[in-house]
Amino acid sequence: MEHKVLDAGMEALGAQRYAGFWVRVGASLIDMLVLIPLYALVFYSVFWIKSLPLALLGIVLSALYKPVLEATKSATFGKMAIDIKVIDEDGGKISMVQSLIRNSPWIISAAISTVTQVMLLSDEDYLDAEGFMESSLVAQNTGMSNISNIFSIIMLIMVLFVAFTAKKQGLHDMMAGTYVVDKGPKV
Repeated sequence: MEHKVLDAGMEALGAQRYAGFWVRVGASLIDMLVLIPLYALVFYSVFWIKSLPLALLGIVLSALYKPVLEATKSATFGKMAIDIKVIDEDGGKISMVQSLIRNSPWIISAAISTVTQVMLLSDEDYLDAEGFMESSLVAQNTGMSNISNIFSIIMLIMVLFVAFTAKKQGLHDMMAGTYVVDKGPKV
């Protein structure tokens, strides 16, 4: 059956084998592990040392991770580990513009995070807060958490398209004209 939902692997369509939902989730989990040091840097710089430049450095580096690697290497470290890659409609390497479009949801998320960090680290109450709990309570009152939550739901819907489309494209793939395929030999 051509329209399997939440497949366990790859589905052969034509000459390419498109990466399914769970394979891509696995690659994303590996990417999250790779990015833990940057996430920790942002968390540490916001909640303990309250340094905006350091927080921004972590946010920018984590936001550039996927677009730069996918445009230059056709895959993030997570995709490389699972042996899948991102290609354009002709089966070739994607351009930096395509990569930026494809990763725009994550870039927008990083922008929301940046605004949140700037708001927090400009707030006198936040800067005067001592300890993680007090800082967290002040941070909840920024109003940005609702925007972030709504955007997270939108991103989830965009990614779930992978499970329901014949060529396993997320909405972000459709916007950029990209596919995620098996890098191995074609059967």
